[in-house]
Amino acid sequence: MTARSSVCRDETDIDAAMKLARGERGGVVMPEVFTTVHRDAIVSAAARHRVPAVYPDEISTSHGELISYGIDPADVFRRCASYMDRILKGENPGDLPVQNPTKFRLTISLKTARAIGLSVPPTLLALADAVTEMTICSGGGTADRKGSLESDHKHDDAAYDQCDGP
Repeated sequence: MTARSSVCRDETDIDAAMKLARGERGGVVMPEVFTTVHRDAIVSAAARHRVPAVYPDEISTSHGELISYGIDPADVFRRCASYMDRILKGENPGDLPVQNPTKFRLTISLKTARAIGLSVPPTLLALADAVTEMTICSGGGTADRKGSLESDHKHDDAAYDQCDGP
C-alpha cells in the first residue's frame, strides 16, 4: 500500500479522493475542520465507492464510518481538570509540562463493514474498545447497539428495540 494525499476543497474533490482511495484499497480521513464540516459527504462517498476508511474520532462510527481511532476525549478532559486544579492552587502554567494524549480508542462498525463487503478479523475485533452495530430504523432514524470491552460503555437497547432491526 502506498500513502497518497488528496487535497479536497469541495464535494467533487471528496468523490475523486474516494475513487483514488478505492484503487489503493482504503483510506485515512485526517482530523481537520474540512473533514468535520463535510463528514456526511465523506461517509457517503466512501460508502458509494466501497472504501474501507479509518476516521479520527469515535463519533464517526455512529454516523456510518467503518473504523475510528483517536484520542479519548474523556481522558483528555480528566487530565485538564488536574492541571486546572494545580493552576488554581498557585502553580505557574508556564512551569507545567505539555501533555500528550495517552489513551486512544478503537471503534469498529460491523454494519458498515458488511455494507462494503469487508469481514473484520477476530483479532482486530478483540483489540477494539467498542464494536458498534448501526441499524437503520423505519422512519429514517438510526440506533446503535454497542458492545464494549469497557464497563463504562452502555448498550442503547431501548433505542435499538424501537427499530425494525437489521
